[in-house]
Formats: sequence, structure tokens, C-alpha cells
Amino acid sequence: MATNDLPILVAVRPITYHGERQLGNKWTHLVHSLRALLQKKSVEESESSEGLMLFSFNHPYSAYSSVFQSLETVKREQGWKDSQGTVPVQIVFHLSSKSDPGTAVRELSSNLWNFLQQEKPYVTRALKVQWDQFMAGKDLPEHSFENEGEGVFRLVFTSTAALIKSEELFPCRDLPLRGKTEECFYCGMNSHAPAVCPSKFLTMDMRGLADVGYVPFPLLVESFKKVFANQKSVVNLLAAGVDPAKIRKNVALLVYVAYFDIFKVFQPRFLWNMTFSSFAKWGAAEKSESLKINNRHMQFGLDYLRVGKYAQAEEAFSAERLNREGKPFYAAIGQAFVALEKGRVHDMGGFLDRAQSLASLEKERIYNGLLLTRYYNLIGDYWKAKETVTFTLKNKLDCSEVLYYQIQLEAATDFNESMFKQLQMLVLEQKSFFMAAMMDPRLLPVHGFVEEMLSAKVHTVTQKAKENMARAKIECDELLHWFDEDHEKMQLNVTTLANLEKQFQRKSYYDLLNVAAKAKALIHAARQLREESLDVLKEKIDAHRILYEKYQKFWNAYSYKPFFKKFQTTLAEVPKIVNLMRKLIKESSGKEYRDAVVLEEKLEKNLEGLKQTLGRMLWIKTAMEAVKRFGKYLIYSELVLAGVGIGLIFLISMALPDSSGAGLFKFISDPWFQKQAMFIITLLIAPLVALSLTVWSLKD
Repeated sequence: MATNDLPILVAVRPITYHGERQLGNKWTHLVHSLRALLQKKSVEESESSEGLMLFSFNHPYSAYSSVFQSLETVKREQGWKDSQGTVPVQIVFHLSSKSDPGTAVRELSSNLWNFLQQEKPYVTRALKVQWDQFMAGKDLPEHSFENEGEGVFRLVFTSTAALIKSEELFPCRDLPLRGKTEECFYCGMNSHAPAVCPSKFLTMDMRGLADVGYVPFPLLVESFKKVFANQKSVVNLLAAGVDPAKIRKNVALLVYVAYFDIFKVFQPRFLWNMTFSSFAKWGAAEKSESLKINNRHMQFGLDYLRVGKYAQAEEAFSAERLNREGKPFYAAIGQAFVALEKGRVHDMGGFLDRAQSLASLEKERIYNGLLLTRYYNLIGDYWKAKETVTFTLKNKLDCSEVLYYQIQLEAATDFNESMFKQLQMLVLEQKSFFMAAMMDPRLLPVHGFVEEMLSAKVHTVTQKAKENMARAKIECDELLHWFDEDHEKMQLNVTTLANLEKQFQRKSYYDLLNVAAKAKALIHAARQLREESLDVLKEKIDAHRILYEKYQKFWNAYSYKPFFKKFQTTLAEVPKIVNLMRKLIKESSGKEYRDAVVLEEKLEKNLEGLKQTLGRMLWIKTAMEAVKRFGKYLIYSELVLAGVGIGLIFLISMALPDSSGAGLFKFISDPWFQKQAMFIITLLIAPLVALSLTVWSLKD
């Protein structure tokens, strides 16, 4: 067995020559009884023998309590008296691992057996190192360890060790079996016949296993005891009709329905769902869907079966089997249920065999295989039942329902290491199987072992939830150093933590699982919030740095610096603030983050001020450039226009040599005209041209 499956090894060595001297022939019976009791509470290893019994447990607490309670039980059975002293057995507890499998503990010839005291608990160094971690949350008497050499330590309690008792998670799984009838095919009880099984009042919408895990263990045990001590009131409630939504609000009803869910595959409600489901695969057969009831014979047949009208049910199912386009497979199973309720068990087997020949879909082969396995089991043909469940498993190797029924079957005959691994896998992967294994009366033959495994699982989940909660609280407290209490995500995290603390206090199995998972997610969310906030701040710093470089480049090329000396002073502060912010956020702590945020706000205000100043600087630069260009263009315009004017006068005088142009020439040559023309060119036309050229050159 892999050491991580059952890590705690317990080695029990009977000292035969002392035992026979004290008890004679009764000694052998005492050892056999002790071994038998421990086999029910653990997994006995393959190399275990009467000379050195080796058992594997999940947890040292349950290992210790199981060993010493079993020892007390056999002492009472054999009439062992205190005057006889201690029972001649030596006991060592070891934390097995790949690096330290506990070779010395497993060998009868090891030197460590030469000096160990009788009926005293010893712990190896490997277990002692992790003892406090294992026992966190356990109510242990005050104790200490005394080094005995050879790598073992004697566990010494200051008060009586009898205070350590095994924790029974669910001590009432036998209640459904209290009765005088044969086991009901539909639900496994011994208090009624299939024809009057309360499961016939249930539909597939009425489920309990999905929610019963939210009931705290003490309340669950109390409710289970009450409801099975007096089932009549709950059965009457079911018979009158119950809204599925109301089941969750009635703990007794929820627990009762959850019990029937363990056996739902064998009940008429499951046949109804399978008959009208449109899915072909087994895993999808229970998915929620609007069932298309398109077959009157099957509908009526199932309705007649539910109310006990067997003649009409038989007639409807027979008609369906003859319908070429009908559902002959499901009709055959319906006939099998009719035969079962009428007490014709042999006929039931015949109909199931007939259904097997009609099965074509995966879900049909698995469904019929489970029904046949249960049928063979109840008629006492265990070999045929095992063969059938093994064959059924070939249709879908990971089919949870088949794997679980195989465990149920082997519990009464050959519950071995492979079955333990199988059950452990189901319990770990699907929380509903934890609840099923806890309440299932079919696992009564291995009750101690299953209890030990489930108790260890609860302890592990509780510790994980507690650890994750503690870490989540630390993370949320740390956030208070980073953000104000009115921060949106901060409030969400605080509210989530408060809700998880309330959920943890309920301490139901499903609540513990949820707390462990959600607290871990909260830890991640808190860290992610800090990381995202740092990333946002880093992005802002980078953006500010880029903006600073643009401003610096602009300033270096700016020609009118004397007008804006304050701009240079403010700009020079930017890289200092940026570097200080980077240094602060590198610390990744709340105080430094808040200081960096304050600096970032200051920096943003400074850059905003620079931006506003930049607008004025651009205006001044543009105005100065416009003046320069206007003056230049004005001079050019005046010179060009004056030249053009002189040229025009010259051309006109040249073009009018005769007397006809004497008057025009005289007018052009008039000094007054020339003076007015130059005035217009210089003060009106030239400025307009210069202004147009200036505007055109500055348009970009």
C-alpha cells in the first residue's frame, strides 16, 4: 500500500510465552480477538502475522484510540484483572513514508523489541516530529515523550490514557437494518417489503445527499436517530406530497430522503428518469432536463406500479414490450419491479435477464448491470453478483455508481486494500459519496474502518479550513494597511471573510469544504488585489516618466525660458518623485504603498500644473514666432510690392508713348499719386499679404 494512503503504521507484538503463562489457552483467543477488532478499524498489511500484527490507519489519534479501546475490550472479554498487571503486548506507532517505511518496526527480529515495556505506547522519531501537527485541534490529555533509544519514544500521559476515545462520526448506521423483514431491494431497510417502500413516494427532484452535508454532524446524528426511531410521521409527509424545495427546510425529512438517495438507482423513480431521459450516456442520465413523456404505456405502467395496481401495470408494460417503436428495455425492468413487489423474486431475475438482452445504450447496460448485481446479492449468489458488477464496470471504468456498489458488495465478504483505495478515491472526488459512505448500512461490516477514514478526512478538512481561514484573515488584515475601509474590493473581501467565519462555525462537512476552498480563493484574491494595485501604480509611474521625458525634451528646445523659470523647477522634481515611488513600491508593504500613492497624487498634480503652463508656453512661443515671421514677411511684401509698383509704372509709360496716353502718364507720374500708392502698398496691402503668409506658415 502506498504510504500516502494510510500513513500511520501500528505494530503490535504479542509476547506469547508471557501471555500463555498468564492465560494459558485463552491467550491465543485474546490475540485473535484483538486482531479481529483492529481489522475492522484499519487495513491489516499483507506481511502482518500473529507474531507481529501490522495495521495501517489514517491518523495517530484514531490509531491510538482504536488499539487501546480494542485492548480494553478483549481484556473485559477474557476477565483480565488489574492484579494480573499489564497485558504482554508491545505497541509502536510510526509515520510511514517512502524515505522511512519503518523497517525496524516491521521486523520481529529487530533490537527495539528487546527493551519495550508491555502495554505502553511508543512513537518513532518520524511520528514524534510531526505529532503536534497531526494532533492540532484534538483534545489530548497533557503528555510528554521519553527517549527510550533505538529511535523510539515512550508516550507518557500525566493523567489516565483512557481519556483518549475514538471519535464516532456516525454511530447509528445500523438503525435502518433494525427490523424483521428481508432487506428491501429499493432501500436496504429490514422494516418493510418493497411494495410499501417509502421510496415510491419520491421523485428524482426530491434529493437529499446534495444538501444533507450542510447539516452539522451532531444534528445529523440526532435527526437520523429520531427519524428512524419513528418513520411513520415522515412517511406520511411524503405520502401527502412534498414540494422538493421544502425538503431542505426540514432537517428530518432531508436526512430521510438523503438515506434513500444512497439506493436511488434501484428505485422506481430512477426507472422513470431513465425511461424518458433523452441522454444516451450514463453520466448524463441524471442531468436536469424537461422529460418528454411521449409514451403512454410506460407512463401508465409506472404510475400503476407506484400505487400498487399490479395487474394494470403488468398489462401496460407488456403492451410496451410488443410496441416496435416503444421502450422494451425499460418495460422489462418495469415488469421486474412488478414481480419483485408481488413476491415473485425468481420472475424478477428472468425479466432482468430479458432486459439485459435488450440493452443497447451505455446507460442501459450499466443500469441493468447494477440491478442484476443487487438482485444476485439479495438472493445470496455473491459470486454471481461480483462477476456481474465486474462485467458492468467494463462499460465505463470510472463509473462512480458501479464502483461504489462494488464497495458495498465487498464490505460483507472481502473488503481489502483495493476496496479501501476505491472508497477513498470516491470520497475525495465527490463529496456526496462521503455522506453516502457515512450513512450506508451496507458498510456496517467495516464500520470501524470507514469511520476511521471519514473521521480522518473530516479532521484534515477542518484543519485545512482553519489554516486557510487564519491565512485569509492575515491577508485581509494586511489589506487594511494598503487601502481605506471604504475601498470597494476591500469591503468585498472583509464581507466574504465574515461570511466564511460564520460558515466555519456551523462545521458541517460541506461547509468545511466550502470554507477551505473559498478561504484559499480569498487569500489569492487579497494577494491579487495588492499585486494589481502595485501594477496599476507602476503603470502610472511609467506613464508619468514618459510624459516627463516629453516635457523635458520640449523644455530643452524652448527659446523663451526666462519667462517660465517655475516650469523648470517643477519639472526637475518629477524624476526625484518617480525614483522615490519606485523605491517605495519595491518594498511591497502597505505603508510604503500608501506613501507611494500620496506621492503619485502629488506628481499627477504637478504634471497637471506643467500641462497648464505648457499651454501658455506654447501660446508665447507661437506669438513670438508669429511676430518674427510677420516682420520678415512684411519687409519682403513691401519690397516686392514696391518693386511691382515701380515696374508697373515703367511698363505703362513704355506702353503709352503717343499723345493718347499723355493724360494717364501724367497721372501716374504725379508725385501725389505715387505717394498715395506707396502708402497703400506699405500700410495696407503689404501687411495683409504678410499676415496671410504668417498665418499660412503657422497653420501646423
